Amino acid sequence: MQFKSVMMILWAAMLAQALNGFTAPATTDANKKLRIEAMIAQFESKFNVPQIDAISAIKMMSDESALFLDAREDKEIAVSKISGAISKREF
Repeated sequence: MQFKSVMMILWAAMLAQALNGFTAPATTDANKKLRIEAMIAQFESKFNVPQIDAISAIKMMSDESALFLDAREDKEIAVSKISGAISKREF
């Protein structure tokens, strides 16, 4: 048996053992929303960052009363850019 085949069999066995009894969470929109809300609550508990709604953000951008910093990596910004925001590199 070739080394590559043995490694694949070992990897599959380890994966099966690691996933034993694992059930994937439901991916309904309601469950996704709950997971996002839980992540936001966890973030808010660690940092004192106020939340603003989209309408307030648009107003702040248009009257230049705030600077929006897109803290994502360059490869993520290359996919989609937040209009009016500057990158970490630009900051």
